[in-house]
This record gives sequence, C-alpha cells and structure tokens, in this order.
Amino acid sequence: RSSRLKMAACFNLCSAVLVVIAGVLTWYLSIAGPVVDGMVALRLCSCVFVGGRDVEHVWQHELKPPHYGLAKTTVDFQSKKVTAALFGFAFSRTAFYREGLGCSLSHAQTEGSRMMKPLTPPQPPTDYTEKAWPYGNAPGLAPMPPSVDGEALKNVVKQQISTKNSRAILVAYKGKLILEQYKEGFNADSKQLGWSMTKSLLSMLVGVRVDEGRMSLEDQPLGVGTMYEHEDKDFGRKVTLDTLLRASSGLVFDENYSPIIPADPSVMLFQEPNAAAFAATKPKEHEPDTHWKYSSGTTNIISHALRESFKKGEGESERDYWEFPTKRLFGPIGAYSFVMETDSSDNFLGSSLSWATARDWARVGQLMLNQGEWGNQQVLSEDWVNYSIQPTPTAPQGQYGAQWWLNSGNGPKKEKKWPKLPKDFYWMDGYESQLVAFIPSKQLVIVHLGCMKDATEAAEEELLSQMLKAFA
Repeated sequence: RSSRLKMAACFNLCSAVLVVIAGVLTWYLSIAGPVVDGMVALRLCSCVFVGGRDVEHVWQHELKPPHYGLAKTTVDFQSKKVTAALFGFAFSRTAFYREGLGCSLSHAQTEGSRMMKPLTPPQPPTDYTEKAWPYGNAPGLAPMPPSVDGEALKNVVKQQISTKNSRAILVAYKGKLILEQYKEGFNADSKQLGWSMTKSLLSMLVGVRVDEGRMSLEDQPLGVGTMYEHEDKDFGRKVTLDTLLRASSGLVFDENYSPIIPADPSVMLFQEPNAAAFAATKPKEHEPDTHWKYSSGTTNIISHALRESFKKGEGESERDYWEFPTKRLFGPIGAYSFVMETDSSDNFLGSSLSWATARDWARVGQLMLNQGEWGNQQVLSEDWVNYSIQPTPTAPQGQYGAQWWLNSGNGPKKEKKWPKLPKDFYWMDGYESQLVAFIPSKQLVIVHLGCMKDATEAAEEELLSQMLKAFA
C-alpha cells in the first residue's frame, strides 16, 4: 500500500509539473506568437516584393531558425501578400504589398480604414541612366583620386564583403562615387532595409515641414486637445517636437531586442495596429529634456505628428503625407528607389522601416554633406542640417542630435563615442550594421549595408577607421 501511495504522489506531482509547464508555454506563446508571426510575414513580404529577393534566400539569411522557423508561411505572388502562422495554424498574421508604400501588416482594428490606393512611382528623367552619380545613375565609378590609397581601400572593402555578411559598401569622395562593391546576390539595383537609419530620414522630412512653416519645434504632440493627449496633462505640455527629436521626451520605452521575450520595439512594430498610439500612452519616466534615452517609440510619435500637420494644412490631405517623402525629399535628389513602410494605421514607421538602393542611401548622405543643397535647389535648409547635428545636452557623450548619431564628444563625459574616428564624424545607424557615415572635413560619405546579426559597435568603428586610413 505504501508503494502505491508513493506512486500516486509521484504521478500527481508529475501531472502538476506538466500542467505548470503547459501553462507557462501557453502564456509564452500567447505573447511571442503574434510578434513572431508578424515579424516573419512582414519581413518576408518586404524582402520579396520590395527587395526583389527569392523566398528561399530570405529564409536562409534573414529568417534563420530556431524561433522564426516555427512559423509556416504562404506567399501569394498574384495578390502580393504573405501569411505566417506559428506551427501552421496559430496566431496567423498577413502582410500585403502596396506600390510606393511597401509592405504592411493587416490588423482587425484598422481594416476598412486603410489607404489602399497605390502611389504612383516616381519617373526618373530620360537622361538619368546617362549621368554620373549623384545627379544620375550611370554605371561605373569616378577615377580614384591620386591622394587616396585606392589599393588599400579596396583591400579593406574586399575583405569585409568576403568574410562578413556585408552586402554593400560605397564610398563617395568630394561628391563623386569612387568605390562600390556588393556581395553575391546583390547589386546597384537592390533595395535594402535601413532599419533605424529611417529615424534620420524622418528628421529630414520634419525639417522640410519646419522650413515650410507647417511644423514647429515647439509643437506639443501629446498636449491638451491632441489625438494622443497624455494622461499627465502637465507632462504632455512639456513634451515638444524638439524633445522627441532629441530622444529626451521622458516617456518610458524599453529599447530591448531580446529574442526570447518580445519587448517594446518588437511589439510596436509587429503586433500593435498603431505604433504612435502604443508609444504615446507610455507613462512618464523623467521630466522632459532632463534625461536622454534612445527610443524608437518617440520617433513614431514624431511620424504621427508629421501626418497631423497635413490635416491642418490648407489645401493638403492625408494622401499628401504619403506622397510627401518622394515629392519633397527623395525625388528632388534623384533617390527614386526609396520606399517608406507604414504600420496598420498607415503611419510611416519612421523608427525602422525604409528601403533603398545603396546608391540612394549615399545620395541622402551627400545631401547632408552639401548642407541640404542639391544642384541649385535648397532641399533642406542649412539651419535644419546644423540643428540636426547639434549634440543633445543630456546625452552623456554628446552622441545624439535630432535623430542623428554624433561623435562630438561634447557631452558631460567629454569623450567621443567612437574614439578612433574624428569629432566631426556623424552617421545614420540601423540594426544589423546599417550605416551611412559622414566626415565633412574629408568630404566623405561611406555606406555600409548588411545583415550582420552579430554586429558590434567596435567592429563597425574598426571597419570605418581602416577605410579612413586610405584618406590620410
């Protein structure tokens, strides 16, 4: 009898443990499942229908198992949409493609209110493929200047492309393209994802609106009477467009990219129907303009504020918001490949999702190096360019401007973020080692695009410092 009681007790204990494990697993899948499915559906959709890539290549390089492999996908080439479901049936999510706006996730809360009409793709001038970069897209490079150690530069780039998952490296010197190299499977026409480099693009778009008098740095996107009026009204009044641009709003946001438990960025991008609403409803953590904290959430509040400026503008509509990047920024500089993607509420995901060829990313860099001037047109005011790269006082190393990374070393710590590089170096930065780097004193723009999931800041700094030696 004693033996039977022990066996029964053991059975009950094991059953209880299994119930707990099943409960924890169900809880975890309910949190992670929708995010994983959303991420897989959206990234596969974008890589295939925006990037022009093969489905199998995307699975091999972007969506490697273990956890992404749990999502089973269906790609509908006729309707241009991708559906992903965990184990083939759980938490199904669908991403669909729209011309000019890339891919976006469907969401039950916003269906029926989406802007479904495609945007008309910009048409380059007839001589675009005959003119040299940056004013055209003719193949080939400018001659390597005698002052540059071309062989050393080419060797550094060749080593990087051949041994790392770097997909494109471009170098523009004194306004001319002198080096361009791609990994096998990519070329000058390949649109590649910039991830958080999109933040800097959004800052430029806001700059154009400020130049037009349609927005102001003193605007209060969370103030009384706004769509996302903060529950703490006094706090909301202090959160200005300037504090949002400088990542000093004081709002809580957990900029954590854990592959185990989805944190704020992943939930915002791949599960929530409205990224700006998700970020705007976060509680206060600090008083505005007293604490610097990098935040993808506050960038999407800026994107919504940009959209709202078109609702207020006389003779403007929301469609103007979606057409605005091409008409007022990318079109004037000949960067015709750019695509900025939206959330399920059709707000640009200004924190993270934009696509372009490496040559067009370099054009954006050249525009900044030109102090906003392109040919005989001032696309972006010199005042805005200078504002963008002024160090935020509360950033410890003076390492952040208005959605731009800086190497000024002018912060409280009096040290540069990347010591091997000059003080005037500043850059656009994105996940998986996306970089557009600027060194005004050298009249230099460097573009690096890749899918380096193990990328470190130290490795990026070392690559740029080795390349820079050729310009000594």
